[in-house]
Amino acid sequence: MEDWPSVKLDSALLNDYIETLDFLELSGMNEITPWGLFTNKYWEPKVENTIDSHRESMVRKIIDLAHQRNIKVMCGMGVYSWGFDKILNENPEIRCECNPEVMDMTVAMSWEWQKKFWITSWIILILMA
Repeated sequence: MEDWPSVKLDSALLNDYIETLDFLELSGMNEITPWGLFTNKYWEPKVENTIDSHRESMVRKIIDLAHQRNIKVMCGMGVYSWGFDKILNENPEIRCECNPEVMDMTVAMSWEWQKKFWITSWIILILMA
C-alpha cells in the first residue's frame, strides 16, 4: 500500500501536470502551487538527503514544463506539521504534547528545525530553477 498523501512522481502524474499546465496557460493563469514535490511526510533529518536523483529529475521536468508556458511554480511546503514524521521520531523532545504529529513551536529546537528546513528547501528550489 502506498503512503498517503501520495507523492509518487511517475509518467502518469507527469502527463497530468502537462494537461494541467496546458489548461492554466490557456486560461491565462501564471502560477501553480503543487504540494508534495519533494516528499510526503518523510523529510529526512538530513533534509538535503530527502530527494533522490530520480525525484529531482522529475521535479526539474515539471518546473521546466511550467516555465515553457510562462507559469511560475510556487512549491507548497508544510512548515507546521506536514513532513516531519522522521524528524519527530528522532527528536521526541520537540513533539507537541497536544498533537503528536507536529512540532511544539514553544521549544527552541523546533524553530531551529524550521529554519534548517526552509533554508535547505529554498536552496533545493534555487538549484532546480
